[in-house]
Amino acid sequence: MMSYMPGETRDIAHMPRGGFNASCLDRRLQTDRLEYLDRDDVDHLKRQVVRSLEVVGSLFGDHQRFARLALAEVDEVPDPTILELAPATARCRARC
Repeated sequence: MMSYMPGETRDIAHMPRGGFNASCLDRRLQTDRLEYLDRDDVDHLKRQVVRSLEVVGSLFGDHQRFARLALAEVDEVPDPTILELAPATARCRARC
């Protein structure tokens, strides 16, 4: 089970890219620019990125694999509460 998780919650606003244990390369790649999925001014690009993620996820079976991994993490929990495990599109939700 998730024994590797820290006992205390740190301020996520001050967390570096990749978390507190991020590599030097990961931290050097950090920018203040928003990713396409976080921006509201480029809807067509956002849809294109989500569609690409859906296609790649379908080809490699990522959606099902990630769902199995999440369920394996809470397998021994008596009554788990999963806050969100949702694909970005309705088409993908229907398959998962």
